[in-house]
Amino acid sequence: MSIREERRGEILQLFQKKPLLTIKELKTQLYYSESTIRRELEAMEKLRLLRRIHGGAMLLDMPSQESPLSIRQNSNQVLKQAIGRYASSLVENGDTIVLDASSTAMEMIPFLGDFHDLTIITNGLLTAINIKDNLSCTLYCIGGRLRQSSASSLTGLLAKNGLKQLHCNKMFFSSKCVDTSWGISDLVEDEAEIKQAMMEQAEHIYFLADRTKFNQNALCPVCDLSMPHKLITNAGCDLSSSLWDPYREKIVLVDG
Repeated sequence: MSIREERRGEILQLFQKKPLLTIKELKTQLYYSESTIRRELEAMEKLRLLRRIHGGAMLLDMPSQESPLSIRQNSNQVLKQAIGRYASSLVENGDTIVLDASSTAMEMIPFLGDFHDLTIITNGLLTAINIKDNLSCTLYCIGGRLRQSSASSLTGLLAKNGLKQLHCNKMFFSSKCVDTSWGISDLVEDEAEIKQAMMEQAEHIYFLADRTKFNQNALCPVCDLSMPHKLITNAGCDLSSSLWDPYREKIVLVDG
């Protein structure tokens, strides 16, 4: 076995234990230089052993572990920005909107600065800080248990009870996966439940997901595809299956 094969074997063993790893984690556990790790990840991606993402890599076809928000914020960012720009065009002066803790919904914030009398509700701690620092609006951050290890979101009974006291015109949310058989799904039960609670308080529901999330499913169902008023994704999304036909009128494809 060559040195390169041995090195890739060591890397692959770590991914078998944890399907998503950052370059920092790999460097700490393997003691290789960052440039060596990046080079090996690039080669292993070409061999279809894994898929590189910003700041790390993950095993192919493994939507089974939640990515840290710091990685998700930079993953497919151009695609998410295009979605955020379009989603913000659905907002009107005087609206009360709810944003979940997703990195995709957070991309709406730079485009909301010109609206007046806007009220925003969120369960995202980092989302709330971003809103506070960049927008002049009324902000409600619901209470709950902090899931700081990944999404920096507030979930659980307190969060759901807090939402019951509030009403919103529009809800904007994302999730890990969407397909025609399982609908919209997520990796974490608490995240699925808080999104469901948001839906109960919203007049109009908008699902935001870049095209990489389509035609996959995850463990916890959020809702079926009849719930959102619009499914907003990117041009080039694979919707070739006839199973998408009942939903084509509500799908919006944005450039980016």
